[in-house]
Formats: sequence, C-alpha cells, structure tokens
Amino acid sequence: MKSNQKKLLVLPALVGFVALSSNLSAQNLIDFWHGAGAGSFELGGPYVTNFTQMLSEGPATAMRLPADSTIITGWTVASGGTDWISGPLWNITNGIRAIDLPAASGTGGLSTRIPTLIGSVYTISFRTSELVSPRVRVGISVDGIGQIANYLIPEDTGPPRLWIPSPFFSFTAIAAESNITFTSPAVSLSYGAMIDDVVITGVVIPEPSSALLLSIGVIFGLRRRRTARG
Repeated sequence: MKSNQKKLLVLPALVGFVALSSNLSAQNLIDFWHGAGAGSFELGGPYVTNFTQMLSEGPATAMRLPADSTIITGWTVASGGTDWISGPLWNITNGIRAIDLPAASGTGGLSTRIPTLIGSVYTISFRTSELVSPRVRVGISVDGIGQIANYLIPEDTGPPRLWIPSPFFSFTAIAAESNITFTSPAVSLSYGAMIDDVVITGVVIPEPSSALLLSIGVIFGLRRRRTARG
C-alpha cells in the first residue's frame, strides 16, 4: 500500500514536467525566446521606408539594412545586407512585414540565435516568395555544422505574390546556442528570395523560473515520499 502511495505522490510532479516539456517543444522557438511575432519579422524598428522602386505592379517599398544591423528583434543582418519589406505589393500573408534576403547585387541575408540542447534535433520551416525570374535559392546554415539546405524555391507567376510553405529542414545541435543563417543571392537588381513566417521547433531549455518550479514540484513529491515512508 505504501509503495503505491509513494508513486502517486511523485506522479503529479513528473506529469507536470512532461506536459511542460511537450508544450515548449511545440512552440516556435524564435517567438519563445525573442517575442511573439519575431519569427515573421514583425518586431523591432522603427520601420522607415528608405527604398522605393516603381515596378509594373506598383511601388516596391523596403527598409534597407546594412550588415550587422539588429533593428529586427531576434535577428542580425548578415554580410551583404538585407531588405525589410512591407506594403501591399508584397501580399504578405502573416503580419505586415517580411524579408527580401539580398539588399543589393550579391548575397545577403540574416541570422537568429536560440539556445539549444546538444544532441537534440531541431526543425526549420518558412514561407517563400520571389519577385523576379529566374528561380532563386535559400541557403540555410548553422554555426559549427555548415549548410543544411540549399532550397530552390517554386516559381512565382504573380501578381499577386504567392507565399509558399517550404519543406522541413533539420539539424542536430552541437552547442548550447545555435546561430541559424538564411542567405540568398540577388538575381536581378537587388531582388532574390523573400522569406517570412520562420518557425524553428525542437527541445527547448526551460527558463530558470520554469525549471525552479519543476524542481520544487519534484522535491515536494520526494519529501512526501519520505513522510509516507515514516
């Protein structure tokens, strides 16, 4: 009888730990660590349109960002720069902002950094679009691992712009933090692959406050076991 009581006393703490871990793993880790909307480039600023070009479809408006800019919350602009786009021409489906990866002729992009658990698998997905032909690629690389994807995005016959879900790409973490970089070469003028709605899922290391609550729950269960044993 006492043995069964011990199991029942510890069970709530263990169930709570499993439930919280599963819930965290299902979240977009970019939003979890940097704020809701960070994965779709909605946070940061102020946003100032400093690049406008007239196209047959209307004005292409963007905020051109130089290398190392951190104005977009949760992101650092890579070498070559990038364009933070907004406005009706782009037909953005998640929020009002997205990214045109290259800011000028050459390769541009940006990266995000998240805590990771060494040995755990993380999955990346996003939406893509393009403004001009020929078809363009999105490269994804992870610090210490190298390139994990060189994705040729589907051709867009817009207007209006189409935002197409990418396949799922994965990597196994080799460090306590992983820096994930998205790049694309410009194929015409300064235009290349556009991305939005970046989602990274996998094992998340709970914040200190969450870990403390879990520890208290387990300790409480163990003390109740000792009391029952006595």
